[in-house]
Amino acid sequence: MKLCKKSFADYVDSRPWSLNERYVNFYDVVPRAWSDLPTAKGWYPPPGPRANEDVKVLLTEIDLLRKGNVYVQPGAKSTTTMNADYAKHNKELVNKTLSDFLGQIAYQHANSTYLTLLDATVVPVGPVVTALDTTSGRGGTKVTITGSGFDADSVVDFGPIPCPDATVDPSGTQITATAPDGTGIVDVRVTTSLGTSPAVPLGRFA
Repeated sequence: MKLCKKSFADYVDSRPWSLNERYVNFYDVVPRAWSDLPTAKGWYPPPGPRANEDVKVLLTEIDLLRKGNVYVQPGAKSTTTMNADYAKHNKELVNKTLSDFLGQIAYQHANSTYLTLLDATVVPVGPVVTALDTTSGRGGTKVTITGSGFDADSVVDFGPIPCPDATVDPSGTQITATAPDGTGIVDVRVTTSLGTSPAVPLGRFA
């Protein structure tokens, strides 16, 4: 796998066509996942959030999933690094917790963050769930969903089961929902006219 990935990158770079220049956010973990993910154990600069032991263990476990494989990006020499001084970050996620660290990771990889760094027009984004205040319970349990991009027409689903009762806060960052009857662990997701929020570890309900 190592040679195949490197060989493919070399093959693409040797072709007569010209590659588009690449722009990478220095603090975006995703491009590092197959190369130097452990670097993130030393993140983030003040005001944080700093990686605690939970974060470091999680990054170690994820890095082991590579099984020794190394990913090589074609056109790496034409890469421009942005945000090296950490000027662009979510100022609400600065605590030394796993939750804040994962939230900052999502922010650093977001399309809107890249568009801002490139001085491009930021397009409206769909809903995002970042946390639940209650992560387990029976049908009828009140759950506060925290995130962004919620509107009055938001629809909430607990796995495949629609939520019969949900109230959206005018701020667009919280929804109070009543969990429907069901069993197992499910992803709580919010749908608006702009799409459905992605499933996230901190948005699961048991």
